[in-house]
Amino acid sequence: MPRLIVFIVAVFAAVMSAARGQLAVQVHSDKDTFLVYEPIPVVVSIRNYSGRTIQLEDRGERPWLGFVVSDEGSSLVHAIGDPPAGESVLIPPGQTVSHTVDLLPLYELRARGSYRVQALVTGTGEAAISAPLRV
Repeated sequence: MPRLIVFIVAVFAAVMSAARGQLAVQVHSDKDTFLVYEPIPVVVSIRNYSGRTIQLEDRGERPWLGFVVSDEGSSLVHAIGDPPAGESVLIPPGQTVSHTVDLLPLYELRARGSYRVQALVTGTGEAAISAPLRV
């Protein structure tokens, strides 16, 4: 019986790691404190863990790069602009690319307080979201 449980846990872990996808996304900034109306540049780093080149490109109305921004109360912050139309990005296997975006013109971040920012990358059949960044 214990072997069966270990086997089931091992299979579950293997399936979950395969389901996580082939992309890893991180969002970071050089600083975490900004003045009101100061640009808020964040760097999104995308790592390709697959064995093939991945192409990220906008699909009609859906950009390949987006953000989820929430305030201190975990309420979503309204977008006031569209993400910049990005050019197609090719990420070779095992490589990382970085993209810098200023969040100030995209979201209502003009009130004093703390915010949580997550980057969302949508690729060919895959989506990955970063751990939150507090600013």
